[in-house]
Amino acid sequence: MPRLPSRLFACAALVAVAAGAVAAQRTPKATYSSATSRGEAARDRVQAATSAVDREQALRVARAAVASYEAVVRRFPASGYCDNALWEGATLAAGTWKRFGDDASHSRCP
Repeated sequence: MPRLPSRLFACAALVAVAAGAVAAQRTPKATYSSATSRGEAARDRVQAATSAVDREQALRVARAAVASYEAVVRRFPASGYCDNALWEGATLAAGTWKRFGDDASHSRCP
């Protein structure tokens, strides 16, 4: 029986580690924690934006953070983290809109 090449073994190990990281993200607490980290980074980026390029990057980061809060609610609708995720996502979106007056952020509301 031929031995597996070391590269193939390394790739398999890398896939196993990545799968473990994805599985760890599937708990409500881990997903909310990740969203909170993204939200904090987005708030910092929004506040620090001074140029048009900074503004566009901050908007992109903020939208991704809001989407990560929404993901908590979609994946774990019965979790106790849902209320916090909805509140944090909404306040981030409102703060971003207040800072930049971005209609794309505001148009998601009916």
